[in-house]
Amino acid sequence: MTHHKKSPPKDMELGRTRRSRPFETKADVLKVAAATTKKGIKRGAIRKLIDEDAVIERIAEAQVRSKESGHRFSFRVDVSPNGDISTSQPVALEQPVAPMPVETCKPSVKLVQALAAARERGVAVATEIFNNPEMLSGRDFARLIGSSPTTVNSKRQNGEFLGLEGARRGFRYPTWQLDADGKPFAELRALQEILGGAWATYRLLVQQQGALNGLTGLEALASGRGGELVDVTEGIARGDFS
Repeated sequence: MTHHKKSPPKDMELGRTRRSRPFETKADVLKVAAATTKKGIKRGAIRKLIDEDAVIERIAEAQVRSKESGHRFSFRVDVSPNGDISTSQPVALEQPVAPMPVETCKPSVKLVQALAAARERGVAVATEIFNNPEMLSGRDFARLIGSSPTTVNSKRQNGEFLGLEGARRGFRYPTWQLDADGKPFAELRALQEILGGAWATYRLLVQQQGALNGLTGLEALASGRGGELVDVTEGIARGDFS
């Protein structure tokens, strides 16, 4: 049986070898350099290169900095035709990313006061709306339509009924959401799905809409223009109307 001597890997170059541990001594470097000699490079020239203390120091420096930082380091060795050797400082091949500073700002006194005033106005408006005789509790609204509070609550959750939630007084149901036959307008569910909530739908229904020639949403429903109102609402959600 003929035994063939294994050749060094083709991708091994001077100064770059596959090793499981770092160089520890100058002899280690010389040994690897001898094993990686290529055609056209004399062993004496390699020994002259490796024997330079600057190269050994750069290797040691790169190993220490790599171990401390957890990144790969590299340095360059320049050899002139007359044999002079120079090395560069080891540099990290993978620079660690510094965390971005988190800037926090404290709101101004005026901003805090403005927000507080806005909340107070919102509470006042909601209270005024809830005090309107047309706004019924779940129990009273259920009695009005001949149903149960449980059914009313269930239909509110799936969008069939419009129920406004207050801070302390539960839900209130406007009586005008019922058509002439005493049933909720069929478009209520679509409107609430488009606008994403009861309060936004309430504002749509009580405010005049330019796209409907000044009609409120409720007037559009009552006049049989529910489909048109849904289209207008979709446009509002897209930002087509101001």
